[in-house]
Amino acid sequence: APMKAGAPAAGAAPAAAPSGPPTAPPEVDQLYKGLEGSWKCDTTFNANAFGPGSPEMKAKSEVKIKKEPGGFWYKGEYKVKKTKTNPELAATFLLGYDPGAKAAVNVNYDNWGGYAIEMGPGATADAVSFSGEGHTMGMKTKMRETMTRKDPKTVEHTFEIDMGKGFQPVGTDVCKK
Repeated sequence: APMKAGAPAAGAAPAAAPSGPPTAPPEVDQLYKGLEGSWKCDTTFNANAFGPGSPEMKAKSEVKIKKEPGGFWYKGEYKVKKTKTNPELAATFLLGYDPGAKAAVNVNYDNWGGYAIEMGPGATADAVSFSGEGHTMGMKTKMRETMTRKDPKTVEHTFEIDMGKGFQPVGTDVCKK
């Protein structure tokens, strides 16, 4: 006899009804709770970070990170204030965890039109290395970001980009709570 459309296959258990909204994986708090709060950073942009021949630049930056409602993400706001030598740079990032991939996740975008989705397998509360693909200044790029907790009040963040010639260091933030 023909099966009705949408009928379960013979012997298949009916799908369980959802028991309410999903809950955040415990890894989200395990990885990011120590990053929550306001940070003041000394930022160094490497030579060539803003195009060939651009000089090394030092800047002050701020990062604010807070847990989002629902608990799946920690949202960060990164800002380098504009000065005579530095353009304003602002980025928003979401730190989460993908239980299927067993990897930390970083979804980010900035005020220059850049964006990326990066994964960080093997992440711990003290160190995570995210890598993935994105777009920077209109070009498809590969990105790598590493966050290392030096102590409870100090985090170092490095950023690298591959625009077709291998990963090149872009900059480092040394942030203190």
